[in-house]
Amino acid sequence: MPTDKEDEVVINLIGTGYDINIGAFPSKIKAKLGDEKMNFNLLFDLDFYRKNQFKKNDLGKLIYSWKDINSKNNYIGANLCERSQLEIWINGKRKKTLKLIDFFNDALLFPLYNISESLIDSSINGEQLIIGHQLKGLIAKYTFKTKKFNLDSLQFSILSFQHIESNYKILFKLIYKDSVLKVNLSDTVVTGIIVKLI
Repeated sequence: MPTDKEDEVVINLIGTGYDINIGAFPSKIKAKLGDEKMNFNLLFDLDFYRKNQFKKNDLGKLIYSWKDINSKNNYIGANLCERSQLEIWINGKRKKTLKLIDFFNDALLFPLYNISESLIDSSINGEQLIIGHQLKGLIAKYTFKTKKFNLDSLQFSILSFQHIESNYKILFKLIYKDSVLKVNLSDTVVTGIIVKLI
């Protein structure tokens, strides 16, 4: 007997991740940091912005914190190059656990998953400032309903960049059957900062 019952799907993104902004390094902030011997920790000091009254793109809007520097280019996600995993629960039962480090396995002839990758490259984009927090915990929880969940219909959007010896591949967006999944919950602690010029 056919049924129209939908599966309730929960996807948990767990591990080490980042809340980052990416974009041009404002020249006035860069010049002021140059006066301070490039002390990047100042970028996380609210008094640094209050004292200097930096404006965003001459629009008169003030920059109050690192989040305002390139607020249109904010990404939150798990780093595939560190210990992170994705759990898929269907109707209250865990059906699959994916280790994110396996997403880019060079030994495979064909990729295991549907991946869309965007590369941040200074030779294309010019010098870019990457700034934010390192996070640990439940990076994102997605909940949705669908008739018969199919892993092949799940697309993973990844942002990649390299800085000196470190590779970063941030899983920041999930798409299921052409619909971007919304984050329902996150529960993380800040464990560090990230500031990179690439």
